[in-house]
Amino acid sequence: MKNLLVKKNIRLLTALNKLSLSGEKTLIVINKNQELIGTISDGDIRNKLLKNNNLNNNIEDTYNKKPTFLKQGKFSKKDVEDIFLKNHFDLIPIVNKKNVVVDYNTWGNFF
Repeated sequence: MKNLLVKKNIRLLTALNKLSLSGEKTLIVINKNQELIGTISDGDIRNKLLKNNNLNNNIEDTYNKKPTFLKQGKFSKKDVEDIFLKNHFDLIPIVNKKNVVVDYNTWGNFF
């Protein structure tokens, strides 16, 4: 899971490299306490680059600050399926009651 966790001050280029190495399409943005603060997808980065074209900018103004997530122990398989099918997400973070990222579901692993 560590390969998918990033801080908001990393550069777009670093995020692209992490996506490439992980094989996933979304990264989970966390703060210093490992708490979920957002997600950033390859599409978010692509859109930013088309507008700005600078890989050295950090992701702070690019990542989704209101991500969809699941609370540990508070969701069913049907809940996950509904979120994936309705929103076409590639990844859904799972957080504990302190909002710390403890796991995630990916489209590929779920289906």
